[in-house]
Amino acid sequence: MVGKDDPMAKVKSPTDMGVNMVREGIVDDSVIREAGKHEIVRRYFGYRREFVEGCTLQGTLARMDKIMAKVGAKPEDRSVVKPARRSSRRS
Repeated sequence: MVGKDDPMAKVKSPTDMGVNMVREGIVDDSVIREAGKHEIVRRYFGYRREFVEGCTLQGTLARMDKIMAKVGAKPEDRSVVKPARRSSRRS
């Protein structure tokens, strides 16, 4: 369907196109890394909530702490954390 010089000529399936072509869209590694840290912190808070609700174990939180340390992420990296904590102290 496309010429052999077209980058899409290497695609063998829709999955191949979606998964293996993601790297073509990464043009600024620092932006991607920062977004990754934010996603890790978002999940960290999700697991903490699940722990309080009794839906996950302490081991999950310990693993998240290790992941956060490995990438150098802190809960305060999310801009909403400090205002939310200030607000909860006032309540």
